[in-house]
Amino acid sequence: MITARLARRIVWLAALLLAAAPAPARAQDLMPGMFVGTPDGPQELAIFAERTPVGRIKPPRMALDDAQMVAGEVRVLCNLPHFRLRSIWLSTRRVFRDDSAERRPLRVARRRLTVTAVFAQVVDSADPARWRKLLEDVGASADNPAYVFVTMENDGQVRDFVVGVDMASALAR
Repeated sequence: MITARLARRIVWLAALLLAAAPAPARAQDLMPGMFVGTPDGPQELAIFAERTPVGRIKPPRMALDDAQMVAGEVRVLCNLPHFRLRSIWLSTRRVFRDDSAERRPLRVARRRLTVTAVFAQVVDSADPARWRKLLEDVGASADNPAYVFVTMENDGQVRDFVVGVDMASALAR
C-alpha cells in the first residue's frame, strides 16, 4: 500500500529526474540511420548482416575489415524508422562460418529519444575486466576479431549491424 508520504517522495523523485534530464531531441534533429560513438564523433554503421529464413547469419556484402571500430565503451544511436532495437550481442568473425560459434548477449542501457530513435549503451563495455572476460569467452584474438552485433527488427526482417572491437585497445584497458 502506498502511503501519502511515499507518494510525495515518488513525485518529488520523478520531478527531480525530469529536471536533471536533458531536453529530448526532436525527430527532425536526428538523421535516420545507425551510428556508433567513436573518439572522432559519431560514425554511421553501414555494414549489416541479414538472417536466412532459418535464422543463420549471412556474411555482409561489404568487407568486415571496413566495419566501424570502437576501442572503449560501445554507444549506439539507432534511428531507423519502422525498426526496433531487439538486442546487442558479442561474437567473432567465426559466427558467419560456424553456427556453434560462441555468442554472448550484452547488458544494455536504453533511452528512447524520439518515436524512432533509441540511444543504447553497452553496460558491459564500461567495465574493462568484464569486457576482457567477455572477449575471452567468445574466443576473440588478433586472428579471430570480436564484433558487437546490434540486432534491429522490422516485421520479421532482421538486420545485425556490425561494430568492430579494437582488440589491442580493449585488452590494454
